[in-house]
Amino acid sequence: MKIHTMLSGIKSASLSKETQQVREKTKENQKAGAENRADKVSLSSNSRERMEIRETKASSVEDFRSERIERLKHQIQSGTYTPDPERIAKAMLSAHRDSMI
Repeated sequence: MKIHTMLSGIKSASLSKETQQVREKTKENQKAGAENRADKVSLSSNSRERMEIRETKASSVEDFRSERIERLKHQIQSGTYTPDPERIAKAMLSAHRDSMI
């Protein structure tokens, strides 16, 4: 009985060593695989062109908006700005209707 118990202990120890070695190798392989894999993104020439057009439009809109704001500031400071009450009322009603939907 003692011999059997000793042998089973040896088997368990060697099995756990083998299991540990397999786990370590698996972890190493996973790390190596993760390092070799890298996410890559490539855009088509059509996509790049569209992106450039969007950026150009955005900067054009921003330029126009900046000019308009400066013009309005100047008009307000000089006292020549006259708001259109009807246009303001329509915009307010439109915004209210849009928020109700």
